[in-house]
Amino acid sequence: MRAPLSYLILFLGTLVLVAACATTKNTKVDTPTVVATPTPEQSQPAEPEAEAEPPSLTEQMMVHYGRVVLIRDAVTEADLPKAREHAAAFDAQPVAEELTGEPLALLGQMRMKAKEVAAAPTVESAADGVARMAEACGNCHTTMAAVPNIPDPPAAMSEGDTAGHMGLHLWAADRMWEALIMPDEQRWIRAADAMAQDPLVVTGPDEQAESVAMLQGLAKQTHELAKKARDSTAEDRAMYYSKFLASCGNCHNAMK
Repeated sequence: MRAPLSYLILFLGTLVLVAACATTKNTKVDTPTVVATPTPEQSQPAEPEAEAEPPSLTEQMMVHYGRVVLIRDAVTEADLPKAREHAAAFDAQPVAEELTGEPLALLGQMRMKAKEVAAAPTVESAADGVARMAEACGNCHTTMAAVPNIPDPPAAMSEGDTAGHMGLHLWAADRMWEALIMPDEQRWIRAADAMAQDPLVVTGPDEQAESVAMLQGLAKQTHELAKKARDSTAEDRAMYYSKFLASCGNCHNAMK
């Protein structure tokens, strides 16, 4: 029995549709990759971080002074590694923009001396560098007609014993330091007078005779220096202060 032509066409169409569905079902369809379009803000390159603003002159002076004091104190204790560390940090400090002319040149001298302290092989060479830094500090204050706000010191006192004598030396050393950085001639004279009092008498057991002799020699040397320093010129005061500072360091080192 022959089927009508219309049935045959319908049957073939159904087969084609079924085949098409089967092909679609078994065919992997690639999903298009969606790429986000950057916004105008995202297209711009990242701006570099802003550099730190240079310090003001007042800020720089305060930081420099604090660092020089740390160097001085390290030399007083004969701690050369610590003195070198603080000296290197001083040299790395940024420079205030308003510092120009002679004050800038004096800061250059301080930096040069800081480099010397950072490489100092001995307490004496480190003490000389610190003293010259204080001298340059005082010269800068004179040039700028600036007077550091340092209060009047308390009166010098001495108990007569070892502790009292060392306290007097500390008082005198602090006044000499202030006399250099201000500068202040009267403080220098008062400091030298206090340091020139009768030297400390060092005693100890026989087994420490060598150390006792060395300490007694340092005490005598300090007082002899004080007599000469009292009437010294302003140009020589940094030299005398460096010798006092080195004596302090060597004495403290010997007593460790």
